[in-house]
Amino acid sequence: MKKQIPHADEGMVCPFNGKDTSEVCHKCPLWTQVKGKNPQSDEEVDHWACAVAWLPMLLIENSQMQRQT
Repeated sequence: MKKQIPHADEGMVCPFNGKDTSEVCHKCPLWTQVKGKNPQSDEEVDHWACAVAWLPMLLIENSQMQRQT
């Protein structure tokens, strides 16, 4: 069974091809799901977004983990 990939919200424009994200993101290999826990609130996170958009948050998280070791 094929996994159902959600569409992005309308209104944003993809910087790679200039189309509305709701039309193209669900077909893009950079459309990525991140699951885990919010370290500040401990609530579960299950969110889809562009891997390029995830980079700043994941780099900050990586820096925090490095500081702890």
